[in-house]
Amino acid sequence: MVIRSPALPPVRRRLDVCGSRQRRPDLPPRWDRLPRNLGGGGSVCDSKTGTVTAIAGIQLHRRPTMMLAVPSVPRPAAVRRPIDTMPTRRSRIQSQRASNAAIGPLAVSTGANSVALGNGATAGNANDVALGAGSVTAAPNVGAYTLNGGAPAGTTVASVVSVGAAGSERQLTNVGAGVVSATSTDAINGSQLFTVATAVNNLGASAATALGGGIVINPDGTTKISPSYNVDGTAYSNVGAAIAALDKASGAAIDTNNTSALANPTATGTDATAISPGAVASGADSLAAGKNALASGDQAVAMGPDSKATGIGATALGNGAQSNGRFIHGSRR
Repeated sequence: MVIRSPALPPVRRRLDVCGSRQRRPDLPPRWDRLPRNLGGGGSVCDSKTGTVTAIAGIQLHRRPTMMLAVPSVPRPAAVRRPIDTMPTRRSRIQSQRASNAAIGPLAVSTGANSVALGNGATAGNANDVALGAGSVTAAPNVGAYTLNGGAPAGTTVASVVSVGAAGSERQLTNVGAGVVSATSTDAINGSQLFTVATAVNNLGASAATALGGGIVINPDGTTKISPSYNVDGTAYSNVGAAIAALDKASGAAIDTNNTSALANPTATGTDATAISPGAVASGADSLAAGKNALASGDQAVAMGPDSKATGIGATALGNGAQSNGRFIHGSRR
């Protein structure tokens, strides 16, 4: 690598950076006294091109020191001045392990295999990456959470990538959509979250429609307008209270005390009606009222405990009364 300094007068002496002294007018004076092994630490030198190849893990610069996990040699003052990206004497670039990289003034990488990139960037834990000026990494922390949809993936976090610090956060833009699955550990972008929020809002609207009563649900899930259900002239604002009132209103007209543990009344015929425990109305337009009353004929009526009306148009009235269409109240037609 040939370094030229236009500010210095030309000289007639040349130093091959691999150690041989030769005349060369484009090098500054006293460079012929530099160490033979310029790179040091096992660096490799090409005597034809003058290139020193660094060996990882050796210091490359001193005063100031730039630790880049590459070999290091003192840098002449004449070379330091024209290079704007070099740190000043007040800079502090620290990379404390051969496997680390700290690039930028005041950048620090102390964790094993960590990288700090930017002015004042700090990567303090193993495998951490601090990107941007002032970025600081912290210890991995998933935090407490409760999920009912299953166990998430990626809860064992190995290291941290930081693009800012507390109070100096950065926004990540142009992030591609990540995979959404039970095992995905991809980043999710804003549009994907928007679709989830839209689905939740639609679910709330569907629930409002199903509940009825004029209820309106806000996008955040709160109730904007409470429902109103009118039962027997009284308005109720929730489903439970309305159902309880409906049961009470129905019981006021028809009340059954089924102490015999009989089956509920059953009406299977078209437009049939069955009242009382165990009553069965299986005929079309039939009526069975009373414990175990049976109206199996079309248009049949059985009223009274254990009464039976089995014929078409039959009527059985009274306890145990039976009719097949030819008898009424036990009397022959």
